[in-house]
Order: sequence, then C-alpha cells, then structure tokens
Amino acid sequence: MQPALLFLAAVLGVVGFAGLLSARERQLRYAAFRDALAGSEAIGDDPTVSGTVEVDDSAVPEQSPPPEFADGASPGLWAWRVRRKVRAAGQRTPSRWTTANGGLAVGEIAVWQGVDRIRIDHSWLTAEGGELDGLVDPFETPFVCVGKPDVSLPLGRLDPMTQRLERWAIAGEDGVLNEIGFSRPDRGSMTPDRYQATVLREGDHVAAYGDLDETGEEPVLRGNDDAPLVLVFGDPESRLSGLRRGVLGRAGIGAGLLLAGGLTLAVSGI
Repeated sequence: MQPALLFLAAVLGVVGFAGLLSARERQLRYAAFRDALAGSEAIGDDPTVSGTVEVDDSAVPEQSPPPEFADGASPGLWAWRVRRKVRAAGQRTPSRWTTANGGLAVGEIAVWQGVDRIRIDHSWLTAEGGELDGLVDPFETPFVCVGKPDVSLPLGRLDPMTQRLERWAIAGEDGVLNEIGFSRPDRGSMTPDRYQATVLREGDHVAAYGDLDETGEEPVLRGNDDAPLVLVFGDPESRLSGLRRGVLGRAGIGAGLLLAGGLTLAVSGI
C-alpha cells in the first residue's frame, strides 16, 4: 500500500463527489427554469413580449446592498438574497447553502418590442396575495426566471485561499467544492454569508409571457388564472442552454474524478 497514492485517491474521490453534488444543484435549477416556462404554456412558442426595458419608476430593494455593490442606473427589477451555509442539527451530512433573506423589488417598467411600447403590470407580481407575495428567494420562484445571480459578494472576511479557489471556479456556491467549507479563525472564513443579486436595468433585454391587454390607451401585459405572468431576464433559450451545459460539465468533471480516484486505489494495491 502506498500512502501517497491512497491520499491522492481520497482527494480525487471527495472532489469528484462534490462535483456530482454541484451538478445536481444545477440540474434542479435547470428543471425549475424549464418548468416555469412550461407552466406559462410557453414551451415551443415565442414570448408574448420580448424586447428592451424602459424604466418609468426605479425598483428599490427592502434591504440595502453592501457598499461595494455597484447597482448602476435605473433598476427596473431587483432580485436579491442573502445566502448562508448551515448544517442541519444532529446530522453528519455536508453543510448546505440556504437562503436567510431575500426579495424582489419591481418598479414601473415597460418593454419596447420594435416600435411598440408594452407596459408590464407589476401589481400582478407585487400586490398582496399575488404570485410573489411573501417571496423569500427570487432565484427559486417559478414566475421570475433570473438565472444565476450576476453578483455574489461575501458579507465578511474571506479566507485568502478561498479567493483564489473562487477565481478558479473551485470554491464558492457555484464551484466544484461548493458543498465543502470550513473556517480558519486566524485567516477568516471560507464560507461567510453572501449577498447575491441580479438587477434588470433600463436597456436590458427581457422576455415575458402572459395575457396582453390591448383595449386601453397603452398595451399592458398581465397574468390571468390560466396563464400567470412570467418574466425572464435575457433570452429564455440561451438561459436554458447555459444551465444545461453547466449540468453536463459538472457531472462530467465529477464522474471523471471519481473514476480517477478508483484507478488510483487500484494502483495503490487496495
């Protein structure tokens, strides 16, 4: 038995298993996004409205972002959450990222589709008792498909090594080792709380599915009992394709590392 090979096999096995867990998380995100479009009865059809956003009244989130967050100008929709890594009491399973707080701020927005200006009835999303009433995690709702957060900022001192690992897409919530984390009191935490957000600004592209009302002075898109209002930041097909590639990539990396770990064990004589 060769101790060095045994150690290498253990490392490859742990990293490979973490890669498969990461692929599973991305698969769940992909499935939620796909099902949201299916729920809007839009699969295979073009969006009801698709174009660039015009902001008449900016969105203001309930919780102010960290000072280093550059929010830019004219936010029309602001999806945000605070993520925390916790382990269930009394369990030996790996700690997992959970949403401690979050919400969606929606301003007065319209969408320019060619030469037509179509207003989005945001009250369908924000009114008491509406689709997003009591929303905690806007990245998990079936009615607003924002994709992965555009910004993820640690709310605390980050371990220097973790900074490098996140740049290499190894650590962090979307890294291969996103299920593994620990703290070193002398150097800072590898897994402090994180503020994550995606902001839809004036000029950005949005696709929306719903019921188009053209009876008034200005066309208005809202939901109804049969077709809820669904907003997608960016192009729906591009988002689906990107999530699908992420699932396959992480699954391939995890399976490859597990195979390499098994081969290393065989070479070590175990």
